Amino acid sequence: MLAAPVPAPHVVKDSMLLAHAKHFGLKTLVATGMFNGDMMYAMWHHFAKLNSIELSPELHTRTKGRSAKTPNIELIQGESAVELGKLIPGLTEPALFRFDCHFSAGETASGDKHTPVMEELNALLGSPLALFIIDDARCFGTDPRISSHEPIRVTAT
Repeated sequence: MLAAPVPAPHVVKDSMLLAHAKHFGLKTLVATGMFNGDMMYAMWHHFAKLNSIELSPELHTRTKGRSAKTPNIELIQGESAVELGKLIPGLTEPALFRFDCHFSAGETASGDKHTPVMEELNALLGSPLALFIIDDARCFGTDPRISSHEPIRVTAT
């Protein structure tokens, strides 16, 4: 098993999201795998609408308490691909999607798959003008529980 490279600091990841949103004029952010919601709360004043999907009922409930004063954030509890399938048809403008939905041990949750990124990408197929970023893609191929990146490369071409 290969070791995954060290992740970029969150401030770098946040800056990258903002740069892409600005470059493409995107005002909606949809994220999967919110954990404690730190990224959403760092982004709330940069986007008109933020949607975040979390599988864990406990993490969703904990994070929902933080969102009372941020009306442009909608927190959704459920499996990411299923909830994306419900959310995407209601989007009225292009969106930036950030996929960070993978099992990381500890408090994070796991569904039928540790990394449902292919299902998330399939949910996007009917969405026009969407830009997606896959966080922690560096982990693909380093752990047998995490998908290889080969199918994603084929999907993205």
